[in-house]
Amino acid sequence: MLVVVALVLTAVAGPAAAHFSLTVPPTRLFDELEEINAPCGGGNTPSATRTVFTKDSKVTIKFADKQGTASVFLGIGENPTTFPIKVGELTMSKFGDYDIPLDFSSVPAANAKSPATIQVIVNSDGALYQCGDVTLNLATATPASSSSSAVPPKTSSAPAATTAPAKTTDGGYATSKPSYPTDGPILSGAKSTGASAVLAGLALLPLALL
Repeated sequence: MLVVVALVLTAVAGPAAAHFSLTVPPTRLFDELEEINAPCGGGNTPSATRTVFTKDSKVTIKFADKQGTASVFLGIGENPTTFPIKVGELTMSKFGDYDIPLDFSSVPAANAKSPATIQVIVNSDGALYQCGDVTLNLATATPASSSSSAVPPKTSSAPAATTAPAKTTDGGYATSKPSYPTDGPILSGAKSTGASAVLAGLALLPLALL
């Protein structure tokens, strides 16, 4: 009789000794005796509140065994019964709290802002299941505008303005006159011509007196 009792206690204590608890997102149900039941360890009813999960969110579990592997899956909808999208995995080597990084790249773009449920399966001395409900918000930020698209500054294509000639006092318009050198061949020629005319006049003066 004592042997039978011991075997029953061992069978019950086995799964309990290897339990885990899903803390982020909060588990639907934590029951050490139900954890062995797929898909959600007995937690078949969605939570009243959901945790918003972005592309940088992580799953957190409290692990109570020496070693094991945690796999994270995602089901789309208010209360999915299948979890086809694997989004994370982590190997654990001791008791403790673990953050499991997630990769949502396999989630269809149409479901980027959908209700969903996270399923965590821990394998140590057998498979254990827990689920938590989330709302996905995986939209990416709008890229900043490129500086190369800036409109170049406008340049003036109008012809340069011209200045009207200034009026003179007699109503006409001043015009530029050609300038002549004050010395050189032209001026020298003018001086020699004037001298010749004076000499010729002096030569004719006696004749005029006669």
